[in-house]
Amino acid sequence: MLTKVMNHMDESTKHAVDAASVFTAVGSILAWLPAIAALFTIVWTGIRIYETKTVQNWLVRRRNMATLKPFLVDEKETKKETKKEKPSEPEVFDAKAHREKIKAMEQDNASKE
Repeated sequence: MLTKVMNHMDESTKHAVDAASVFTAVGSILAWLPAIAALFTIVWTGIRIYETKTVQNWLVRRRNMATLKPFLVDEKETKKETKKEKPSEPEVFDAKAHREKIKAMEQDNASKE
C-alpha cells in the first residue's frame, strides 16, 4: 500500500518527505549529542587525572610495592621471633686485657721495624 502511495506522489512531495526524514535524523542525532558530549568529557577528565604527577607517583609506588612484596618482612613474624629469642647479655669491657693486647701489638710492630 505504501508503494502505491509513493508511486502516485509527485517529485516535490517526495523531496519534502526526504527533507523531513533528514531533519528527523539530524534532530535525533542532536538529541544524543549532549549525552555523547558528557561521556567524552568524563573520559577526557579521567585521562587528564590519570596523567597527573600525583597519580603517576601513586602508580609507581604501587608497582614498586608489588615487586618488593616477596622481600618485605612481616611485622608479626618479627615480633614472634623477637619474643622467642633471649636477650644477650652486654659484653663487659676488660681494661686489663685491652692494655695487654695493645702492648703485644706495639711489641710486634717494634720487632718488624
